[in-house]
Amino acid sequence: MNEDSVLVSLANPPVHKPANDERRFPVPLADIEDWVLIDSAGVMEGGFTHVALAHAYKRDKGFVPHAMHKELAAFKDLDLSGI
Repeated sequence: MNEDSVLVSLANPPVHKPANDERRFPVPLADIEDWVLIDSAGVMEGGFTHVALAHAYKRDKGFVPHAMHKELAAFKDLDLSGI
């Protein structure tokens, strides 16, 4: 990571196809809207959309499924107090 971009590997297809087919490529920081970082120990950071989805599920269904709670628990930096 530098002041303008970060070298990434994507777990799912990007919205816009990268300029080349490299497995890792730089992305401008200004283009990143949501992110998840998984370190070598499997600890995750980011994933803020996951919490928003859980809140919406709870609002609409009245509960958050166990599997969703389990997935969210892997994130070390999310505030799960309202879920």
